[in-house]
Amino acid sequence: GDKVSLNPNLLRISKDLKLGIIRYPGGQESEHYHWGEGVGPVEERKDSHDSYGRKYKQHLGILEIARFAEAVNAQLLLTINYSSGTLQEAKNLVEFCNMNSPANPEKGWTSGTYGFKDSAPKGYFAWLRTQLGHQDPIGVQYWEIGNEIYFTKDRGYLDKAHSYAKAMKEIDENIKVGITADPLLRWNKATL
Repeated sequence: GDKVSLNPNLLRISKDLKLGIIRYPGGQESEHYHWGEGVGPVEERKDSHDSYGRKYKQHLGILEIARFAEAVNAQLLLTINYSSGTLQEAKNLVEFCNMNSPANPEKGWTSGTYGFKDSAPKGYFAWLRTQLGHQDPIGVQYWEIGNEIYFTKDRGYLDKAHSYAKAMKEIDENIKVGITADPLLRWNKATL
């Protein structure tokens, strides 16, 4: 069905394993994952498409994985969609996860006033999280830009990842941002 609940067997096993970090969405799907498609009531979520073009509904979104991580006393490591996502989408996710909702939000804001990829007034996405029932910030400390980008041989990855990290830290300066790299990738000396 469209109702999401925490699987008691998975909770028990995960607690027994004493997981420290849960990576989400992780793997190749992170390169097609748009966080805004996985918020709000499950029955109202639009279909997403995986890396093979198959349609599916995101039953497990940011707030569900945050609830799971909290239940098993683990931290989240969120993977930013590098391939088909945008810098603005990444910044909005940091605000959604880590910032306090404004004390005096703008009148007229609705859950659909701005899309998850849109530039919005400061605080909108934190406010949206509270409207979806998660009052306190999730507090995601660990982030990574993309998944196994070295397989794509994208020579611009490090420069783009650097710009993502800087922009995300403008929202929350305390986050830790990692990259995926191998010796074939080189920094542009001008960015060092």
